[in-house]
Amino acid sequence: MKNTQKIILGIIGVIIVAIIGIWGFSQNPVSITNNANTSNVNVNANANKTAQIQTTLQLDRGDGSAVKLFTTKLDKDSTALAQLQKAAADNNLPIEIKTESFGSYVDSLDGLKGGTDGKYWMYSVNGKTAEVGADQYKLAEGDVAEWKFTK
Repeated sequence: MKNTQKIILGIIGVIIVAIIGIWGFSQNPVSITNNANTSNVNVNANANKTAQIQTTLQLDRGDGSAVKLFTTKLDKDSTALAQLQKAAADNNLPIEIKTESFGSYVDSLDGLKGGTDGKYWMYSVNGKTAEVGADQYKLAEGDVAEWKFTK
């Protein structure tokens, strides 16, 4: 009989320990879950952020009117053409880009179409004429790109 009592008391003891353990873990699951989720969200948010640069775009119609200035925030490694497209979209400037075998170029911008009076849209960065197409030129922080309608 004593062995049976020991077994029964042992089983009751195990059940009590299990109940206390379950109860103890269930008391703060929200806090544990929230802490884990918050950490994951913050880590993922930082991992998904793309480095951005701030650049300036100058638009010179070549007709003596005031040069238009735009400040643009772009993803790092964005091109001069992407900068122009963003500034045009943000400021409701009509733009037409054409793509040929050699790359993309600006055919029309702000109502001025390339080929009019022998003028075309040309760009430079930081005062220097670029040696590659605008769709290839990667801008850096603080760069100033100028688009001018000229011969």
